[in-house]
Formats: sequence, C-alpha cells, structure tokens
Amino acid sequence: ILYVYGGKIIALWDWPKGVVSWLIVAVSVLGIFTFLLIHPYGQKEENSWIKKFTKIFYYLVVPLVVLLFLAISIRLADYGITINRYIILLLGVWLTLVSGYFIIGKNNIKFIPISLCVMMLLMSFGPWSMFSVSERSQTNRLAQILETHGILKDGQVKNEQELNIDSTFYQQKLEYPKQQLINDSIANEVKSIIDYLDDHHGFNAIKDW
Repeated sequence: ILYVYGGKIIALWDWPKGVVSWLIVAVSVLGIFTFLLIHPYGQKEENSWIKKFTKIFYYLVVPLVVLLFLAISIRLADYGITINRYIILLLGVWLTLVSGYFIIGKNNIKFIPISLCVMMLLMSFGPWSMFSVSERSQTNRLAQILETHGILKDGQVKNEQELNIDSTFYQQKLEYPKQQLINDSIANEVKSIIDYLDDHHGFNAIKDW
C-alpha cells in the first residue's frame, strides 16, 4: 500500500502535509520490532523463512526511507525544523542505519535497541537536541521574514504598531497605518511561528528584539 501511495505522490508530485513520513516510520518501526520479537523463533530450522523474510523486509524499507527523506526535506525547506520534523528526520537516519546494518549481512539484534537508545539520547540533550535545534530554526526563520519586510533591523523590531490608549481609546475608530507592511499570508506565517515558539519554547530567543 505504501509503495502504491508513494508512487502516486511522486507521479503527481503532490506531497501531503507530513502524513507520508509518519506512515513510513510507523510501518517500518512496527516491522523492525516485530522481527525483533520473533527473532528467537527464527533461529529454529523449521522457521528459516523468518530470516529470509527479515532480510527482504530491510531491502523493502530502503525506497520508503528515500521517500521519507524527500518528504521531510520539502517540509524543512518550506517551514524549517520543528520538534516533530526533527524526530522524523532522526528516525529516518536510524532506519537507514538499521536497514544498512542488516543488509550488509550483520545479524546482531542488539544493534536495534542500542542504536535507538543512542538516537534518543542525541535528540534529547545538548545544543543538537530537538528542542534547541527547532527553537534556533524557527527563530532564524522568523528573523529572516521580518528582516526581508523591513520590520527587524540590527536585532530590533522597527515600525512596530503603536496604539494610544487613553480615556477615548474605546470610542475612537482605530486605524493601523503599518498593517500593510506585510500581506496576510506572511502575517499568518509570522503568527504561526510565534504560536509555535509560545507553545514549545517560550520567547527567550526573541525577547531582545
């Protein structure tokens, strides 16, 4: 089903919003852990088909991982790194390593949990963690948009909308002379980034602006 779905996506070049990446990860991880659980039965002579099918499975995963990297690279190019995209990207790297390990003839199943543990540690701590990388990516993306439209200059927000709040504030007809600095689509993109930072990281990275 995933092969047919992937073929349709590539043929029409119509990429769904992140769905295909999660489907590939879900199927691949489920398959790998299924083979991990039935590994003891595969050592029995009467169950030799398990070893053969396991090897075939890793070959079948490779084109799906390529499709995953294509899908996630498009999302990253358009919208930068978020926590979810970082997890997908790192799982793609992990699937590549695991598939390559078993394709070249290695068969130590300890490689699966050990490599996954290392990946989880890498994505959780340090400046390369999913939290730090995604915050930097979205902050840089926001800065680029604001600089392009002349709103952020030399690390400071310029042309900020100012309102005079006094006793007549609620009676006056409000005008926003600077609201046309960016169009609606860019304004929505800026709002989306700010909402993301608010939900996951806070505003420490942009407070100096």
